[in-house]
Amino acid sequence: MGWRDDPLWVCQTNRPCSVCAPEIHECPPRGRCKKCMGNRGRRRNCQTCHGCGFPMTDALLGLWRNRAAFLVCGGPSLAELPLERLRERGVSSLAINNAGAYAPVKAHTFGDPESKFHSAMMADANVLSFVPFGKLHYPIQIKHEGEFYPTRVKVCDCPAVFGISRTSTYSRETFLSSNSAHWGSKLQPLETQDGKYSKLCTMLLGMRLLHYLGCRRIYMLGVDFWVQPRDQGPGYAWGDAASCSNKIWDSKIGPMMIELKPIFEAADIDIFNCNRYSRCRAFDHVPFDQAMDDCKGPVEDEPLDLHDWYNKSLAKEHHARHPEPLSEQQISDLRTLERQQKAGAT
Repeated sequence: MGWRDDPLWVCQTNRPCSVCAPEIHECPPRGRCKKCMGNRGRRRNCQTCHGCGFPMTDALLGLWRNRAAFLVCGGPSLAELPLERLRERGVSSLAINNAGAYAPVKAHTFGDPESKFHSAMMADANVLSFVPFGKLHYPIQIKHEGEFYPTRVKVCDCPAVFGISRTSTYSRETFLSSNSAHWGSKLQPLETQDGKYSKLCTMLLGMRLLHYLGCRRIYMLGVDFWVQPRDQGPGYAWGDAASCSNKIWDSKIGPMMIELKPIFEAADIDIFNCNRYSRCRAFDHVPFDQAMDDCKGPVEDEPLDLHDWYNKSLAKEHHARHPEPLSEQQISDLRTLERQQKAGAT
């Protein structure tokens, strides 16, 4: 199924209150579900907001439609990449867990308790936060001079926060068509073609979200699928030790990726891995620079040429020389050629 039919439940936490006048300061400046009014007891069984306390929205459905994007994970190989390039105009990227604090991405999501993830991701108004419904009403914590401090600021009070419905009942057949994003399986055995087991994987949330956002190609960064022993090096790009073993990647997460690949291909989405030495064998390797060209697509490199954009007569003259309108793919090909020529000149 395509992104236009993606039924994922997403809620919007930053709508003006529709219940009382905005001058009543006691009313929280957030929208609430009109059915349960966000009441803690009533929202749990509310069929309108599905338990989150906020109104549903499809405002972000297809936000990155027909483009390529990076899925940024936290493996050690992420530290070897020129991540500053993710700031370039036109590049879309969604990070998993604390990789969103390590790399300059456009969006992030997480699965574990919100206190495990850097608060700057949620406090940044320029980064979309996709937060599981159950985490929206908990406060963030901050770190100051090496020490953690509790706050009264809830996740739903942060800017650019959107809630997502999440499930721990995995099914490859409904991975892209269920109302909730799959997170693996926590209590019941998770059944794949290679057997049954129980395992959660936040990367699955990111994959579903990129489908919801309308991406056509996904390039994985920091997806290594192996963990160094604690005495031989860090498990994450930023230096912390990893908590899982290599057996998990080989016997559980790897098979899940293999069986999900045709599900994405059927939805006209191709997935690639930018780490040549990754043990995630489901997806073909594509170099980072080539992925960057694809993600930038029709957007030219900076500095942008701003001369003569107000000159209508000059534009009319040029249109007469180029009467056939260009498609988006033709524009992307032109920009790629420009970048190749620039690289060859240097």
